[in-house]
Amino acid sequence: MVHGTWDVLVGTRRLQGHVMVYDDHGGNQALDAVEALVRAGATVEIVTPE
Repeated sequence: MVHGTWDVLVGTRRLQGHVMVYDDHGGNQALDAVEALVRAGATVEIVTPE
């Protein structure tokens, strides 16, 4: 299942468990989403093309 970072940041999606965050822009949005996910109890893996 795929969700946007804004869904995570504004709280419309509360994800838990193992979550992969794909960051193809290198901006702050992905890291902000990771922080919100970790605070909610998720285990997060970040994937980037770099």
